[in-house]
Amino acid sequence: METLVESSNEEQAENEVEQAGEADDVLAVCDFLSSPPLPESYRCNSVEEVRLLAIADNFQRQYSLLCPERKSLLLCPINECGVQKFVSTTLRPTMTSHPELLNWEGCASFVADFLSLNPLEPPGELPRFLFSATSVLRSQTATCFEYASVLCSLLLGANYDAYCVSGYASKEMCLLDQRLQECPLLDTQEKAAASDLPVDSEPAVRFQREPKSRFLTQQAKKKQEETDAKAKKQEELVYDLHDIKLWEPILFGVTSKRQLSINLLKRKEMKMMGMTWEDEEEEEDRVFEMPRSWVSSISISQQDLETRWPGGKKLTRYKKAELERFAPYLRMDGLVTRLNIYKDMDCTEVVTVKDWYKDRNDHLKERVLDKLTGITTERFTPGRHFHLLFHKFTSAQTDGNEHDMEFSGARVDGLVRRVDTPGEMTESFEGREDFLYYRQVIFDSNVQLPKEAVPEERPLLKVLERFHRNPNKDANDDVAERVFVASQRRIEVKYHLEEHRFVPCMRTFIKPRDSSDHQHKAEDFRPDMVSGFHVDPAKKPLHTLALYDLLSDLVKAEKDVALQIMSSKKEVQDIMVCREQEETDILLHFSPWTTTGAAKARNLREEMERVATEEQRWLQENENDFLAPFLNRLCDIEIVRADDAQRLYNDCLTEFKERMVAQARLIQEHHKQATQALQKIQEHYQEDQQNMSHQEEKEYQAHCAQHTSQIHIAQKRLSMHKRSAAQRYRALDQRLKQDPRLAPYLLSRTHTHNI
Repeated sequence: METLVESSNEEQAENEVEQAGEADDVLAVCDFLSSPPLPESYRCNSVEEVRLLAIADNFQRQYSLLCPERKSLLLCPINECGVQKFVSTTLRPTMTSHPELLNWEGCASFVADFLSLNPLEPPGELPRFLFSATSVLRSQTATCFEYASVLCSLLLGANYDAYCVSGYASKEMCLLDQRLQECPLLDTQEKAAASDLPVDSEPAVRFQREPKSRFLTQQAKKKQEETDAKAKKQEELVYDLHDIKLWEPILFGVTSKRQLSINLLKRKEMKMMGMTWEDEEEEEDRVFEMPRSWVSSISISQQDLETRWPGGKKLTRYKKAELERFAPYLRMDGLVTRLNIYKDMDCTEVVTVKDWYKDRNDHLKERVLDKLTGITTERFTPGRHFHLLFHKFTSAQTDGNEHDMEFSGARVDGLVRRVDTPGEMTESFEGREDFLYYRQVIFDSNVQLPKEAVPEERPLLKVLERFHRNPNKDANDDVAERVFVASQRRIEVKYHLEEHRFVPCMRTFIKPRDSSDHQHKAEDFRPDMVSGFHVDPAKKPLHTLALYDLLSDLVKAEKDVALQIMSSKKEVQDIMVCREQEETDILLHFSPWTTTGAAKARNLREEMERVATEEQRWLQENENDFLAPFLNRLCDIEIVRADDAQRLYNDCLTEFKERMVAQARLIQEHHKQATQALQKIQEHYQEDQQNMSHQEEKEYQAHCAQHTSQIHIAQKRLSMHKRSAAQRYRALDQRLKQDPRLAPYLLSRTHTHNI
């Protein structure tokens, strides 16, 4: 088809290029006039591009002549500079340095998120304009064709065999209208919730199968096969672009990608065999060579990947749901995703709000608010206060607050879950040394507490505890369950089941009344206060003293359990108070590996350097200013009043006096230590003088000389210090009186002080 190109077609293509810069085209691309200047390849065509436009125009004319019933092809759209470009040269294969853009899933996700759709007008016609990928990424708005060109350029750069194909689709797809589709995030959450449900072990009800005719089924199947065969015969479309019998190339004679690969393999084989490769096609003179892409290399920064959506946020509407997504650090509360679930199709009444957070100082990662029940569910990452991972609670408007908490295994007490209601509290444990794994507490709901009373003051009605098997104990002595019934002064103990037994041992204790019960007299322990059952009738029962010791241990354990329950109730309140404080003061942890975090770290470093520089400058300026430490004690160091001046004067002299006295005491202490050391050596010499050798006497004389020298030096330093202190004190007094900041306010009388 290329051989049909004539000079008249080339002139016509040049005229069309010139006409593309008319006023209406300029108005269509006026948004790019204020942007930085584009390369020359955007603003004009090379000789090869002009010739290619002529070839494309020739192909378009023949296509319209041979297929008049079909619509025109998109071959030479206008770019952002009002210049016609061949559509294939708009693709710019670019390989990025970002790992997430090296596969098709990452490329498709980025393009879908980063760009916002600009619908075609009219929607059923081909666009007149097709902007470059660089301009599209800068403006973050694109038509469906520009979406495809950007994605195809990234896929080609990632070594994918990608093509752009135009066609027709439903209105909802063309307008990105997903209001009739289920939210994929909601579907994922529902599947995860369904997978957590326990499997029903009961057999399902079997319904009788509806009777069907085999003949009718065979006839329907035969009819369907005939329909499929007919549709297969009518099929127009095979995506084998190398088959020139089915696909007409615009540039005739161009070697395909498949043929290039085949030729490369043949060259390698011929080279290994020592033969010379002769390509007949290379010997022929090519009429035309495809020009390179006029689009600059695509640049995607790390900030583009982090910002992700236009303006850093995007709203998508689904069936009875709205999904909002935000770039990291865009919101001060760390919100990155919000899913609003509605009751109706018009999305007017919110049923559930699901929020996902990131990089919060309170480690909150997910929050679900049920508007109908008022239940809030929060999930946290490990590492927060109280080791809290999960918290489900009711709002204050409902009758009674309920809390369901889950904790990590890092707690000292081994608590993994706590469910707290106004009348009951259950706790689950793991890995405890006492083998406790379950505790249920029932409070006395009949007692009315005053409004100012705290929840842990509610009296206990019943406490149930369960323990795992302790292999170091006999099963009949290893407690499996114990119940404290405070209202009836009863303690029930059930032991673990012994092997080959069907019933465990049990004991029930009735606590005797103590002196704190003013309504009844104190009781002594009696054997009839204990009842029980032992699986081995041959075993001798415990005597009264052993039963009393066992009861004493249980009473002590009951008191300890009551304290632990009070601590648990208080911890629930502390967690709520802590959460309220955290919500009022939300801070984000900025990762230094993100652009926002790097900017924050850079600003912080610059601020610290600025403060350090100012401090250093201030120290240099006030290095010789003896009043600088005292001026810092004032509210305003620039303004010194009369009372401030007198106080500074007195403080300066007083502090100098104290410093001189401290130095004198230090010298006296050195003199005292040297004197005591000399006396000790002399006493030792007087005691052992007769038994000392000549060498020891020499060492004694050397030590005496050393300590005597230290004593003389200390005496001399003390004498010099006393003389110089008085002189320095008078000099300081005179300097203070002459200081321009204090002189106008100080009295002219002479101050005398004794040192």
